[in-house]
Amino acid sequence: MAKQGGKRKGAQEAAAPLPPPERLSIYSFASRYHALRLPLWIGLVGAVLVLLHIVLMWLYFSQRDLTDDERIRWYMVSIFDLDSEESFGTYFSAVSLLFIGRLVWHQGTRSKAAKEIWFLWWFVLAVVLYLLSIEEVIDSHEMFEEYKRRLHDDRTKTWRTEALVAALFIGAGFIPFLWHHRWRFSGFALLGGALYLLGCLGVDHWTPREGNYNESATYHMWVALEEACELLGPIVFLHGFLAWVAGKPTGLVTEGTEVAE
Repeated sequence: MAKQGGKRKGAQEAAAPLPPPERLSIYSFASRYHALRLPLWIGLVGAVLVLLHIVLMWLYFSQRDLTDDERIRWYMVSIFDLDSEESFGTYFSAVSLLFIGRLVWHQGTRSKAAKEIWFLWWFVLAVVLYLLSIEEVIDSHEMFEEYKRRLHDDRTKTWRTEALVAALFIGAGFIPFLWHHRWRFSGFALLGGALYLLGCLGVDHWTPREGNYNESATYHMWVALEEACELLGPIVFLHGFLAWVAGKPTGLVTEGTEVAE
């Protein structure tokens, strides 16, 4: 009887339903990639877009001596113009920031569930990435600059001073957070942020704007440098974030799983 009971129990265990497959999400997708591989692929696509911008803008603005029939039409190259909101480069940058922001937001929910004191910083960081993603598409800094120039009746007014003050203010608020997560994550976060600010504030400030500045190859080469910095910054941040996650015991928690430290 004991033997039959053991057989029956074994048959029931064998017939037990298999657990459902793990839900595929961007969290599990990112966590399965090495901390270098995913940023490398994103960087490769970004490099191709920057290179296409350089080559096509140089070809377009170097055909002054050609007839209208021989020239490359603007609509043929504008989709690769990184200075335009309606271009592959802009959409790619916006989606990259949105993707990284979603990963950071999930880390915030994980941190909150684990009752860590840093969950609010994760949420704020994710919101900043979301806003930067939106800004890539709607170009709100240009709207603010135009409003400021009309308000002061001064065409030399720019948006960079306010942006730099806001960046320093937010950065100061993150000092305790970055110190706690030193240096594996915070080092790459600081480097990525510095590269992004170098592009959107530094290179943008140094870009020559005289006359019909946007109708020259020189201007678009400066644009390429600016956008390269703005693409490289989030990639460096993503590498540091994934490397930090890979070093934690539980890594990124996928949807439907419990948080355990």
